[in-house]
Amino acid sequence: MVLEALDRLGRLDQSERYLEAWIPRLRRLDASTDPELVGYSDTFGEVASMVATLGPKGAVNALFERFAFGLHGAAFHGILRLGHAVRALDRSDSIERRDELARALAYAIHRAAPPFACEVTHQSTEDHDLDYETGIVAVDASPVAHERRTGLITPDLVARLAKGGLLADAVRRVALPREPGLAIAALRRASLTLFVRGNRHPSATFVLLHGVTSVDAVAALVPWLSEGHARALERSMATALLALRIAYVPDIRGDDGDDGGHSRRCSPLRADLVTLALESGDDHAIKLAAACVEGAHAVPHAAWNEALGR
Repeated sequence: MVLEALDRLGRLDQSERYLEAWIPRLRRLDASTDPELVGYSDTFGEVASMVATLGPKGAVNALFERFAFGLHGAAFHGILRLGHAVRALDRSDSIERRDELARALAYAIHRAAPPFACEVTHQSTEDHDLDYETGIVAVDASPVAHERRTGLITPDLVARLAKGGLLADAVRRVALPREPGLAIAALRRASLTLFVRGNRHPSATFVLLHGVTSVDAVAALVPWLSEGHARALERSMATALLALRIAYVPDIRGDDGDDGGHSRRCSPLRADLVTLALESGDDHAIKLAAACVEGAHAVPHAAWNEALGR
């Protein structure tokens, strides 16, 4: 994933240093190190055959229901890896990149969590009283949202949501824009709001960073999908972000732009921050930098600088 981010940003000059640091730390991707990966090899064989026969986009659509609705599993890493694989293929098609797509799909299938019992919808009626971005600020947080995160991200998230019916209440009130481009923009801004303006326990910062990068992955995948699948993926991501808000962000501070936010919205992403992130060697800083570059291009705002500065 990091190599794709470096390639996307034109900084493969950092790849050797990164690989030298990380290859010794890697563990085998199989059930001996992670029980969730039981059957991964068989799934990879099945998926690789589908990529060969249906093509990359055909395989992603054919397998959609096996990974999309549980995209919050394993701290979003299934959808993250798939998003990086798709972006690589968007730049250049090759046998190696198709192989990585197949591995990413198999990984996303095995990492998918049980879907949430309820889901954000797109605006189709007047039943919802809040648009998505207003709603993610206005909904009530869990009474344990201020507490330190414990254990793995996804089990902790699910446990926090179990303490009340807040997610079900929120999805009844909040809706995404129907227009595809507006829906992705709303998701980008919402993930940025949670990461930059959300008051939370410091242990939740790492969780909310994955909200920003996973929305970037969803934005990459949407053009690959049928219209129905694209809208469904947007809804799944919207629900997951709302879950992060309820579980980890007790409240959100106001946007303090002194001119109505206009200059803040138009501020470009600082190149020096991108360079610092890439040269840090930190995998999450590098992936966040790539997501911020994409996000700042799609939805300009100075808060991308704040996100990357963190």
